[in-house]
Amino acid sequence: MNSNQIKIFLNIAKTLSFTETAQQLFLSQSTISKNIKNLEKELDVELIKRSHQKISLTKAGQLFYERMQRIDSEVQNLITELHETDKTIQHTVTIGYMDIPFEHEYLPLFIRLLAHHTNIDLRLRLIDPSNQEDLASLLINKKIDFLIYQKDYFKNHTEIAFTSFLSRPLSVMVGKNDPMYLNNHLYPNELHKRKLFIWQATNPLPALERLQYELKTKFKINNIKTISDSLVLNELIKLNKGLGIVPGILYDKEEKEIRYIPLEMDIQNIYGVAYTHATKRKEVYPIIIKYMKKSISIVRESW
Repeated sequence: MNSNQIKIFLNIAKTLSFTETAQQLFLSQSTISKNIKNLEKELDVELIKRSHQKISLTKAGQLFYERMQRIDSEVQNLITELHETDKTIQHTVTIGYMDIPFEHEYLPLFIRLLAHHTNIDLRLRLIDPSNQEDLASLLINKKIDFLIYQKDYFKNHTEIAFTSFLSRPLSVMVGKNDPMYLNNHLYPNELHKRKLFIWQATNPLPALERLQYELKTKFKINNIKTISDSLVLNELIKLNKGLGIVPGILYDKEEKEIRYIPLEMDIQNIYGVAYTHATKRKEVYPIIIKYMKKSISIVRESW
Protein backbone atom coordinates (compact mmCIF):
# COMPACT_ATOMS: atom_id res chain seq x y z
CA MET A 1 0.00 0.00 0.00
CA ASN A 2 1.46 3.34 -1.05
CA SER A 3 0.48 6.99 -1.00
CA ASN A 4 -0.60 7.01 -4.65
CA GLN A 5 -3.03 4.17 -4.04
CA ILE A 6 -4.49 5.95 -1.02
CA LYS A 7 -4.80 9.23 -2.92
CA ILE A 8 -6.61 7.53 -5.80
CA PHE A 9 -8.94 5.58 -3.49
CA LEU A 10 -9.88 8.66 -1.47
CA ASN A 11 -10.70 10.52 -4.67
CA ILE A 12 -12.81 7.68 -6.07
CA ALA A 13 -14.70 7.40 -2.78
CA LYS A 14 -15.73 11.04 -3.28
CA THR A 15 -16.45 11.02 -7.02
CA LEU A 16 -17.68 7.42 -7.38
CA SER A 17 -16.35 7.68 -10.92
CA PHE A 18 -13.19 6.27 -12.47
CA THR A 19 -13.51 8.78 -15.31
CA GLU A 20 -13.83 11.83 -13.05
CA THR A 21 -11.00 10.68 -10.79
CA ALA A 22 -8.75 10.14 -13.81
CA GLN A 23 -9.51 13.68 -14.99
CA GLN A 24 -8.93 15.27 -11.59
CA LEU A 25 -5.64 13.45 -10.98
CA PHE A 26 -4.46 13.70 -14.61
CA LEU A 27 -4.05 9.94 -14.86
CA SER A 28 -5.40 7.36 -17.31
CA GLN A 29 -8.41 5.25 -16.30
CA SER A 30 -6.28 2.14 -16.66
CA THR A 31 -3.80 3.55 -14.11
CA ILE A 32 -6.67 4.33 -11.73
CA SER A 33 -8.13 0.85 -12.10
CA LYS A 34 -4.74 -0.86 -11.70
CA ASN A 35 -3.96 1.02 -8.47
CA ILE A 36 -7.33 0.16 -6.94
CA LYS A 37 -6.97 -3.51 -7.86
CA ASN A 38 -3.47 -3.63 -6.36
CA LEU A 39 -4.74 -1.94 -3.18
CA GLU A 40 -7.58 -4.46 -2.84
CA LYS A 41 -5.14 -7.31 -3.47
CA GLU A 42 -2.76 -6.08 -0.76
CA LEU A 43 -5.60 -5.62 1.74
CA ASP A 44 -7.24 -8.88 0.62
CA VAL A 45 -10.66 -7.22 0.65
CA GLU A 46 -13.02 -5.72 -1.92
CA LEU A 47 -13.34 -1.97 -1.48
CA ILE A 48 -15.40 -1.01 -4.54
CA LYS A 49 -18.43 -2.62 -6.17
CA ARG A 50 -18.24 -2.27 -9.91
CA SER A 51 -21.12 -2.33 -12.41
CA HIS A 52 -21.70 -1.05 -15.93
CA GLN A 53 -23.75 1.87 -14.66
CA LYS A 54 -21.96 2.99 -11.52
CA ILE A 55 -19.54 2.12 -8.74
CA SER A 56 -20.05 2.20 -5.00
CA LEU A 57 -18.11 1.47 -1.84
CA THR A 58 -18.46 -1.86 -0.12
CA LYS A 59 -19.01 -1.91 3.63
CA ALA A 60 -15.28 -2.55 4.07
CA GLY A 61 -14.57 0.21 1.55
CA GLN A 62 -16.69 2.70 3.49
CA LEU A 63 -14.89 1.85 6.73
CA PHE A 64 -11.49 2.09 5.03
CA TYR A 65 -12.46 5.44 3.51
CA GLU A 66 -13.56 6.95 6.83
CA ARG A 67 -10.39 5.84 8.61
CA MET A 68 -8.01 6.83 5.80
CA GLN A 69 -9.71 10.20 5.40
CA ARG A 70 -8.98 11.00 9.05
CA ILE A 71 -5.39 9.80 8.70
CA ASP A 72 -4.90 11.79 5.51
CA SER A 73 -6.27 14.89 7.21
CA GLU A 74 -3.87 14.42 10.13
CA VAL A 75 -0.95 13.99 7.74
CA GLN A 76 -1.84 17.19 5.85
CA ASN A 77 -2.19 19.06 9.13
CA LEU A 78 1.20 17.76 10.23
CA ILE A 79 2.81 18.91 6.97
CA THR A 80 1.25 22.34 7.38
CA GLU A 81 2.41 22.48 11.00
CA LEU A 82 5.95 21.55 10.00
CA HIS A 83 5.99 24.29 7.37
CA GLU A 84 4.72 26.78 9.91
CA THR A 85 7.21 25.75 12.60
CA ASP A 86 9.88 28.11 11.30
CA LYS A 87 7.45 31.02 11.69
CA THR A 88 7.20 30.48 15.44
CA ILE A 89 10.89 31.23 15.92
CA GLN A 90 11.54 34.93 16.43
CA HIS A 91 15.14 36.09 16.39
CA THR A 92 17.24 38.94 15.14
CA VAL A 93 20.02 37.56 12.95
CA THR A 94 22.91 39.54 11.47
CA ILE A 95 24.71 38.09 8.47
CA GLY A 96 27.95 39.49 7.08
CA TYR A 97 28.47 39.29 3.31
CA MET A 98 31.10 40.44 0.80
CA ASP A 99 28.87 41.96 -1.88
CA ILE A 100 30.31 39.83 -4.69
CA PRO A 101 28.31 39.33 -7.93
CA PHE A 102 27.17 35.82 -6.97
CA GLU A 103 25.64 37.20 -3.77
CA HIS A 104 23.68 39.71 -5.85
CA GLU A 105 21.99 36.67 -7.40
CA TYR A 106 21.05 34.49 -4.45
CA LEU A 107 20.83 36.82 -1.43
CA PRO A 108 17.63 38.58 -2.63
CA LEU A 109 16.01 35.14 -3.03
CA PHE A 110 17.28 34.09 0.41
CA ILE A 111 15.78 37.25 1.94
CA ARG A 112 12.40 36.57 0.30
CA LEU A 113 12.35 32.93 1.41
CA LEU A 114 13.23 33.88 4.96
CA ALA A 115 10.59 36.62 5.07
CA HIS A 116 7.91 34.31 3.67
CA HIS A 117 8.58 31.29 5.87
CA THR A 118 9.88 32.77 9.14
CA ASN A 119 9.57 35.64 11.59
CA ILE A 120 13.33 36.16 11.69
CA ASP A 121 14.42 39.79 11.74
CA LEU A 122 17.27 39.60 9.22
CA ARG A 123 19.98 42.23 9.14
CA LEU A 124 22.74 42.26 6.54
CA ARG A 125 26.13 43.84 7.16
CA LEU A 126 28.55 44.52 4.32
CA ILE A 127 32.02 43.22 5.19
CA ASP A 128 35.07 44.43 3.28
CA PRO A 129 37.79 41.75 3.49
CA SER A 130 40.38 44.33 2.40
CA ASN A 131 40.10 46.30 5.64
CA GLN A 132 42.19 45.74 8.79
CA GLU A 133 39.46 44.11 10.88
CA ASP A 134 39.90 40.48 11.90
CA LEU A 135 36.88 38.78 10.36
CA ALA A 136 36.75 35.92 12.87
CA SER A 137 36.52 38.41 15.74
CA LEU A 138 33.25 39.72 14.29
CA LEU A 139 31.74 36.31 15.01
CA ILE A 140 33.52 35.64 18.28
CA ASN A 141 32.59 39.05 19.69
CA LYS A 142 28.99 38.61 18.50
CA LYS A 143 28.99 41.62 16.21
CA ILE A 144 27.48 39.33 13.58
CA ASP A 145 25.95 35.84 13.79
CA PHE A 146 26.99 34.46 10.40
CA LEU A 147 29.70 35.44 7.93
CA ILE A 148 29.60 34.41 4.27
CA TYR A 149 33.21 33.92 3.18
CA GLN A 150 35.95 31.40 2.32
CA LYS A 151 36.48 28.34 4.48
CA ASP A 152 40.28 28.36 4.60
CA TYR A 153 40.33 31.77 6.28
CA PHE A 154 39.00 30.17 9.48
CA LYS A 155 41.17 27.05 9.53
CA ASN A 156 43.12 28.18 12.62
CA HIS A 157 40.07 29.38 14.54
CA THR A 158 38.81 26.52 16.68
CA GLU A 159 35.88 28.64 17.91
CA ILE A 160 34.46 28.83 14.37
CA ALA A 161 32.36 26.24 12.54
CA PHE A 162 31.65 26.32 8.80
CA THR A 163 29.05 25.08 6.33
CA SER A 164 30.30 24.74 2.74
CA PHE A 165 28.13 25.70 -0.22
CA LEU A 166 30.42 25.75 -3.27
CA SER A 167 33.92 24.64 -4.21
CA ARG A 168 35.56 26.47 -7.10
CA PRO A 169 39.05 26.54 -8.67
CA LEU A 170 41.00 29.75 -8.94
CA SER A 171 40.23 31.92 -11.97
CA VAL A 172 42.59 33.86 -14.21
CA MET A 173 41.18 37.24 -15.22
CA VAL A 174 41.99 37.95 -18.87
CA GLY A 175 41.16 41.17 -20.73
CA LYS A 176 39.35 40.95 -24.08
CA ASN A 177 42.40 42.27 -25.98
CA ASP A 178 44.71 39.65 -24.48
CA PRO A 179 45.78 36.72 -26.73
CA MET A 180 44.73 34.31 -23.94
CA TYR A 181 41.16 35.63 -23.92
CA LEU A 182 39.73 32.68 -25.87
CA ASN A 183 41.43 29.96 -23.78
CA ASN A 184 39.12 27.62 -21.90
CA HIS A 185 41.76 26.64 -19.33
CA LEU A 186 45.13 27.99 -18.30
CA TYR A 187 48.10 26.20 -16.74
CA PRO A 188 50.74 27.80 -14.50
CA ASN A 189 53.54 27.30 -17.04
CA GLU A 190 51.56 29.45 -19.51
CA LEU A 191 51.81 32.38 -17.09
CA HIS A 192 55.59 32.36 -16.86
CA LYS A 193 56.27 35.49 -18.91
CA ARG A 194 53.23 37.44 -17.76
CA LYS A 195 52.78 40.00 -15.02
CA LEU A 196 50.37 38.59 -12.43
CA PHE A 197 48.11 40.45 -10.05
CA ILE A 198 46.79 38.20 -7.28
CA TRP A 199 43.78 39.41 -5.34
CA GLN A 200 44.41 39.01 -1.62
CA ALA A 201 42.52 40.33 1.40
CA THR A 202 44.32 42.32 4.08
CA ASN A 203 43.77 39.30 6.31
CA PRO A 204 45.26 36.77 3.85
CA LEU A 205 43.48 33.71 2.52
CA PRO A 206 45.76 30.66 2.96
CA ALA A 207 44.80 29.29 -0.48
CA LEU A 208 46.10 32.44 -2.17
CA GLU A 209 49.25 32.43 -0.04
CA ARG A 210 49.84 28.85 -1.18
CA LEU A 211 49.21 29.90 -4.79
CA GLN A 212 51.83 32.62 -4.61
CA TYR A 213 54.34 30.27 -2.96
CA GLU A 214 53.87 27.55 -5.60
CA LEU A 215 54.07 29.97 -8.51
CA LYS A 216 57.39 31.27 -7.21
CA THR A 217 58.97 27.98 -6.11
CA LYS A 218 57.59 25.40 -8.54
CA PHE A 219 57.12 27.51 -11.65
CA LYS A 220 59.75 30.22 -11.03
CA ILE A 221 57.26 33.02 -11.65
CA ASN A 222 58.36 36.11 -9.75
CA ASN A 223 56.58 38.96 -11.53
CA ILE A 224 53.72 38.86 -9.01
CA LYS A 225 51.93 41.64 -7.15
CA THR A 226 49.12 41.30 -4.61
CA ILE A 227 46.14 43.66 -4.74
CA SER A 228 43.35 43.93 -2.17
CA ASP A 229 41.11 46.33 -4.11
CA SER A 230 39.03 44.37 -6.63
CA LEU A 231 38.02 47.52 -8.54
CA VAL A 232 41.66 48.46 -9.11
CA LEU A 233 42.37 44.89 -10.19
CA ASN A 234 39.54 45.01 -12.75
CA GLU A 235 40.86 48.23 -14.27
CA LEU A 236 44.40 46.85 -14.55
CA ILE A 237 43.11 43.82 -16.45
CA LYS A 238 40.93 45.94 -18.77
CA LEU A 239 43.98 48.12 -19.53
CA ASN A 240 45.92 44.96 -20.44
CA LYS A 241 48.51 45.57 -17.72
CA GLY A 242 48.68 41.88 -16.87
CA LEU A 243 46.58 38.94 -15.70
CA GLY A 244 44.61 38.69 -12.48
CA ILE A 245 44.13 35.63 -10.30
CA VAL A 246 41.14 35.46 -7.97
CA PRO A 247 38.98 32.88 -6.16
CA GLY A 248 36.52 31.41 -8.67
CA ILE A 249 33.56 32.64 -6.62
CA LEU A 250 34.46 36.23 -7.61
CA TYR A 251 33.45 35.50 -11.22
CA ASP A 252 31.25 38.26 -12.63
CA LYS A 253 29.05 37.10 -15.51
CA GLU A 254 28.02 40.67 -16.27
CA GLU A 255 31.60 41.75 -16.95
CA LYS A 256 31.94 41.69 -20.75
CA GLU A 257 35.52 42.97 -21.02
CA ILE A 258 37.07 40.28 -18.81
CA ARG A 259 36.95 36.49 -18.97
CA TYR A 260 37.42 34.35 -15.87
CA ILE A 261 39.35 31.29 -17.01
CA PRO A 262 39.90 28.30 -14.66
CA LEU A 263 43.49 27.89 -13.50
CA GLU A 264 44.56 24.25 -13.61
CA MET A 265 46.11 23.88 -10.17
CA ASP A 266 45.23 21.70 -7.23
CA ILE A 267 43.90 24.64 -5.23
CA GLN A 268 40.20 25.00 -4.51
CA ASN A 269 38.35 27.80 -2.79
CA ILE A 270 35.45 26.67 -0.63
CA TYR A 271 32.69 29.25 -0.27
CA GLY A 272 30.14 29.05 2.51
CA VAL A 273 29.08 30.51 5.83
CA ALA A 274 30.95 30.69 9.14
CA TYR A 275 29.50 30.92 12.67
CA THR A 276 30.52 30.11 16.22
CA HIS A 277 29.76 26.77 17.86
CA ALA A 278 27.45 28.66 20.23
CA THR A 279 25.41 29.92 17.27
CA LYS A 280 25.24 26.40 15.87
CA ARG A 281 23.40 25.30 19.02
CA LYS A 282 20.68 27.94 18.59
CA GLU A 283 17.32 26.99 17.07
CA VAL A 284 17.73 29.63 14.37
CA TYR A 285 20.89 27.97 12.97
CA PRO A 286 19.29 25.17 10.86
CA ILE A 287 16.71 27.60 9.47
CA ILE A 288 19.33 30.02 8.17
CA ILE A 289 21.37 27.19 6.66
CA LYS A 290 18.29 25.58 5.07
CA TYR A 291 17.11 28.66 3.23
CA MET A 292 20.61 29.76 2.27
CA LYS A 293 21.31 26.36 0.72
CA LYS A 294 17.96 26.41 -1.05
CA SER A 295 18.49 29.86 -2.55
CA ILE A 296 21.99 28.94 -3.75
CA SER A 297 20.80 25.67 -5.29
CA ILE A 298 18.14 27.59 -7.26
CA VAL A 299 20.49 30.17 -8.80
CA ARG A 300 23.74 28.21 -9.15
CA GLU A 301 22.72 26.40 -12.37
CA SER A 302 22.22 29.68 -14.23
CA TRP A 303 25.42 31.11 -12.77
